Amino acid sequence: MNKLIETLLLTSEFLMIIPLMIFCFIPVYSFKKSSFKNLCLKLCISITFVFIIIFLCFLFLEYLMANYTSTILVIIIFYYLYIQEINLNPYKLLFVFVTSGLIGAFSFLFYQIAIIFIAPNILLSFNSDLVVLFAQILFECLIIIILYKFIHNHLAYIIRECNEEKIWKYAWIAPTIFIVCSNFFSPNIIFLQASKNFINMYISFFVAFLLFTLLIYYMFYNFTKSIIDHKKTLNEAKLLQMQIEQYTMLQAHIKEANQIRHDHRHHLAVIYNLTNSNKYDELNIYLKSYMDYTSQEVTNYTSNPSVNALLCHYRNICTSNDVKTKFSILIPEKLPINNIDFSVILGNLLENALNSNISIIDKKYIDLKIMLIKSSIIMQIKNPYTNIILLQNNEFVSTKHNKEAQGLKSIAMIVDKYNGSITINSDNYIFDVKISLNI
Repeated sequence: MNKLIETLLLTSEFLMIIPLMIFCFIPVYSFKKSSFKNLCLKLCISITFVFIIIFLCFLFLEYLMANYTSTILVIIIFYYLYIQEINLNPYKLLFVFVTSGLIGAFSFLFYQIAIIFIAPNILLSFNSDLVVLFAQILFECLIIIILYKFIHNHLAYIIRECNEEKIWKYAWIAPTIFIVCSNFFSPNIIFLQASKNFINMYISFFVAFLLFTLLIYYMFYNFTKSIIDHKKTLNEAKLLQMQIEQYTMLQAHIKEANQIRHDHRHHLAVIYNLTNSNKYDELNIYLKSYMDYTSQEVTNYTSNPSVNALLCHYRNICTSNDVKTKFSILIPEKLPINNIDFSVILGNLLENALNSNISIIDKKYIDLKIMLIKSSIIMQIKNPYTNIILLQNNEFVSTKHNKEAQGLKSIAMIVDKYNGSITINSDNYIFDVKISLNI
C-alpha cells in the first residue's frame, strides 16, 4: 500500500506539465487543425495515457531510471501530438515547445527560492509534499498569465510572420541549453549544503542568469522582427512597382481606346472613298485590317474610367483565348479607396483567373462581381482550374514557379491596409475568391 501511495505521489509531480501544454498552444492556436472541442479531447486522452505510463515506470523501475524514462516519454508523446495538431513548421513548434520547458524550469527555481526564505525545511520533503506541488503549479500558471500578452501578441507575431527556415532550425538550441544550465541552479543541489553567506551570491548569479536569458529572447525577437520588417519593405516596394506597371498599362489602354474613337471618322472617310471608286478588293483588305485594329472593343462596365479600361483590357485578352467573361460591376465613378490599390487587386484577380483558364480545354470562364454595400466594397471572382492548388506555410504557392503566389500576397497586403478580409475556396475545381474592403 505504501508503495502505491509513493508511486502516486511521484507520478503527481508531472502535473506541472499541464500549464506548459496550454502555453504551447497560445502563440500557435490559429494554426490548429482540429476544433477546440476535439483538441481538448485529444489532450485529455493523451494526458491520461501518459500518466498511466509514468505510474507504471515509478512502480516497476528505480526512481532515477523511472524519472528519466518518464521525462523522455512525456517529451516524445506530447511533441508528436503537438506537431500533428498544429499546421506549422516543426522547427517553429520545437522552439515554442522548448520555451515552455524553460518557463517550467524557471518557475520551479523561482518557487524553490521563495520557499528557502519562507520555510527552508520544506525542501527536504519537497518531492513528497502535494501542497508544495500544487503551489508550484499555481506559481507556474501565474507566470504564464503574466507573460500571456507577450506570448499571444509578440511571440505569435514572429512565429506567424517569420518564415526563414534557417532561423527556426537553430532557434530551439539556446532555450535547450538554458534548461540544462538551470538544473545547476537547483536549491536541492546547492542550498542544502551551502552556508547562509552563500545565499546572496547564489541569488545574484540566478538573477544574472535570468536576465541573460531574457536578454537573449529580447535580441532574438528584435532580430526576427527586423527580418520581418525588411521582408515587408521589399514586398511593399514590389507592390509599388506592380502598382506603377498596372497604372501605366491602364493609361496606355485608355489612350489607345481614345485614339480608336478619335480616328474612327477618318476610317469612315477611307471606306467611303474606296466604295465610291468601286475598289472592292482594296476595301476588303482595308476592312479586315480595320477590324483587327478595332478588335479591342471598349464596353462601359462602369463609369470609373480606370476600372472600365482594366476590365476591357482583360475581356479582350480572354476573348482571344476563348474565355467567356461575365462582369457585374456596381461601383461609383469615384471610388472611396485609392484607385491604384483597387486596380492592383482587380488586375491580380483577373490575371490569376486568366492563367487558371489557360489549361482548361472547355468551359473556360471568369465570373466577376463587384458591388458597394454600405461601408464595404465586396469583390468575388470565380473561375475553373485544373492544376493542383499548393499550400505552403498556410500560403498559396504559384503552380508556375513553385514559389509563394505574389499576386495573392499583394492582394492580401492591400486588403490588410483597408482592414478587410479575404476568403479563398477551391472546391470542385472552382477557384472562388471573396474580398471585402472597409471604407
